[in-house]
Amino acid sequence: MTREYKSVFLRQQALVQRTIFIFSCLYMSFAYTDIAAADDIANVSPSQTSCGSPATTVALPIDSAVLKASAKVEEPCVGAGRETTLSFSGVDLSGTVQKYSEKGYTLIGRNGLKPCSDDSDCIRAMREQGSNRILVYARGNTNLNLSVDNPDRPFRLKALKICNPDRNTPTQSIMFVGRLANGSTTAFAVTVRGNSNQDQLFMFPESFRNLVSVSWSPKNTAVTDITLVN
Repeated sequence: MTREYKSVFLRQQALVQRTIFIFSCLYMSFAYTDIAAADDIANVSPSQTSCGSPATTVALPIDSAVLKASAKVEEPCVGAGRETTLSFSGVDLSGTVQKYSEKGYTLIGRNGLKPCSDDSDCIRAMREQGSNRILVYARGNTNLNLSVDNPDRPFRLKALKICNPDRNTPTQSIMFVGRLANGSTTAFAVTVRGNSNQDQLFMFPESFRNLVSVSWSPKNTAVTDITLVN
C-alpha cells in the first residue's frame, strides 16, 4: 500500500513540474511578443519648431518591412531665410537718384504715388561723419519705397537705423506701411528722438514678414543698415 501510494505521488509530482515548465514557456513567449511589438513602433523624434509652428510626427505600428513612421512635413515659412543688411554703399554721393538697387532690393523715391521724375531732387546719400557708413535721405515731401526684386520671394523687415542729419530736428513719429504678398497691409510707427544726430535702432514686429514692399515718409531723417530676411 505504501509502495503504491509513493508511485502515485511521484507521478503527480512529475505532472506538476511539467505544468510549471509549460506555463514558464508560455510566459516567456508572450513577453518576447510584447517586446517585438514595441520595437515595431517607430522612434518619434522630439518636436521641432519652425517659424513658431511645431512639427507633428506620427508613429504607426508595422508588421514586417512596411513603412515605420509617417511624419507631417512642414513647408518652409515664407519670408524666413538668409539675413541681409542694406548699407547703400553703392549710392552716388555727388547727386540725386530716382532709385537704387542692392542685393535683390530696390529703393525708389516717390512724389505721392508717382516715382520721382528725372529732373526732381529725389534720393540723396551722405557719408556719416567719422566713419565709412552711408545714409540715404529724401528731400521735401518725397516718400521712400523699398521693394524686393523678386515678388515670389517675400521678405521680413527686421530692423533699421534712423538719424537726424540736422541736430535741431524735433522729435517726430514716422509711419512704416508694409504691403504683404497676399495683398493686405501692415503698419508700424516709430518715434525718432529730436535734438540728436545719433543713430537710433528700431526693431520691427513679426507682422512685418511676408512683405513685397514697405513705404515711409522720412520727414528729413536719414536711414541706413536696413536688415532684411529673405
